[in-house]
Amino acid sequence: MDPVLDWEAPQDDGRRLRDETCAGGIQCWGTTAFWHVTRPDVKLRAFFIGSSPAATEEAESVRRTIAWIAVSTVIGLAGVGPAAAQSGQTPGLMPPHRAELSFFGGGSWTDSREVLVGTDPGNLDIDDSGFWGIAADFNVRPGTGQAEILYSRQDSKLRFESPLSPAENQTVDMAVEYLQFGGLGGVVRRNVYTFASFTLGATRFSFDDASIDDEWKFSALFGFGAKLYVNEKFGLRAQARFPFTFISGGGSVACGNFGCFTTVGGEGVFQFDLGGGAFVMF
Repeated sequence: MDPVLDWEAPQDDGRRLRDETCAGGIQCWGTTAFWHVTRPDVKLRAFFIGSSPAATEEAESVRRTIAWIAVSTVIGLAGVGPAAAQSGQTPGLMPPHRAELSFFGGGSWTDSREVLVGTDPGNLDIDDSGFWGIAADFNVRPGTGQAEILYSRQDSKLRFESPLSPAENQTVDMAVEYLQFGGLGGVVRRNVYTFASFTLGATRFSFDDASIDDEWKFSALFGFGAKLYVNEKFGLRAQARFPFTFISGGGSVACGNFGCFTTVGGEGVFQFDLGGGAFVMF
């Protein structure tokens, strides 16, 4: 891409590291998706936004991985019931009921993202913290399949840290909310239902600072876990989930009077949460 200033911009080959000295003595700072260029005699900064072969390959790899997980999960949800029947397994002891209402909680971990605030590059991260949620599950295939509607919320802090402009560092209280629709598929053995889950829906990033706008993004949750049916009305559940919120390179995570946190490269925000809870049956 053509440089903003009057010297030749370094080529982004996807392999350069931070603080590398480029051609002509220019100090460069960058990743596979953008460059920050300075010269000792020019007090200006220029960003070159683009997509290198390495960044494109990385994005394609993420898309392929997500597609593979989604297809595998859907196939598992659809096929686990007939497979169990053909294998001659003895039906489990899931109490007769139509629906379950679950209350759960646990801990959540988030992968950081590289962003720009105006022309300041840095890392944006959501602090690891606890979450809580509620889910309604409906039996659609007795003993093997359930439809699920869920809501979960994580109260945390959003942190922006810039290695080049520490004065621009920010911390703000926020919440990550998921509203999802999908299903569970699994097998009941004795009084334990082991399952895999897949849901689609929306992620909401909301902020305590009224000057920062809330953001809604498309998301998917993959997970697995187990339910223990204690008696005819009460049960316990444990689960691990992998939420993924889709935010393509150039998309915003949040906008306010400071500008926008604009993502650089990548396809979204990965989270991992581990938790458990209890449910009642109807």
